Amino acid sequence: MRPRLYINAGAMKAGTTWLLHLLKSNKRIMTTPVKEVDYFSYVHTEYKLIGYDARKGRVSRIISSMSENVSNKELSDLFSWLSYYLRKDIDDYWYYSLFQNYEDAKYIADLSNTYCHLPVSGWEHVKKFDPDTRITFIMRDPVQRTLSHLKFEMMFSGQNKRIDRISNKEILDFAKKTDVYKRSSYSETINNILSVFPREQFRYYIFEEIMSDKDAFAKDLSEFLGVKIAYSESLSKSINEGPQKKFSRELLGKLTEAYEPIYAELQDLLGTLPPAWAVNRSKH
Repeated sequence: MRPRLYINAGAMKAGTTWLLHLLKSNKRIMTTPVKEVDYFSYVHTEYKLIGYDARKGRVSRIISSMSENVSNKELSDLFSWLSYYLRKDIDDYWYYSLFQNYEDAKYIADLSNTYCHLPVSGWEHVKKFDPDTRITFIMRDPVQRTLSHLKFEMMFSGQNKRIDRISNKEILDFAKKTDVYKRSSYSETINNILSVFPREQFRYYIFEEIMSDKDAFAKDLSEFLGVKIAYSESLSKSINEGPQKKFSRELLGKLTEAYEPIYAELQDLLGTLPPAWAVNRSKH
């Protein structure tokens, strides 16, 4: 029996890499060597992140980071998967081929942050692929998510040492960029998903609540998916964390003001905002 599709739709810098490591502990959930497949966003949004050259770059990074202790079977399985991943034509057959060796898996997992940008047509495409898809969406305080996004981008571009010299104006300009701002437009993402999928196939989580009680999150996700997902202390550390910097209370206030429409929309949708977000905005 073909397994169900499980999608985590983001948001960026809200624990997706940590979630992937959590899922890898369960043999009934098939993950891919590439964390973010990005197929549906490639088809339905401006995020064209899986062109052939981009995929070759991802493959090179996977191979260069391989352990010397990898077994022959693991090596064979990896190169078999990469042969499908590097096919020129990107279509539904390409996407399906990435998950064909699922053995006893109940779910195939696609954790692509760009799916938070999917329009209704994108989620209709997902439903056509698998009407029983289970979807999660992890939300992080918009201000803190944006600051983490900024630090990650600076680390990725080799500007770690400049983080202590970056001005408040530069940070505000970054936060107001259309792409950055939209990544925190959680209400739009939720509404688009629920316009296509029934409520029982969707669950949202709050990043700060997950990080404060990871075991409780693993148990709740287990209940949602119907498979046992075990949390261990080896997963307690943050992953892909950017350079550390404390931001002034003045800057946090300006960012909160700039993002007020996002907070207001989400409060209207959910009825309340997570208490942890108010705490985070007061940090400096």
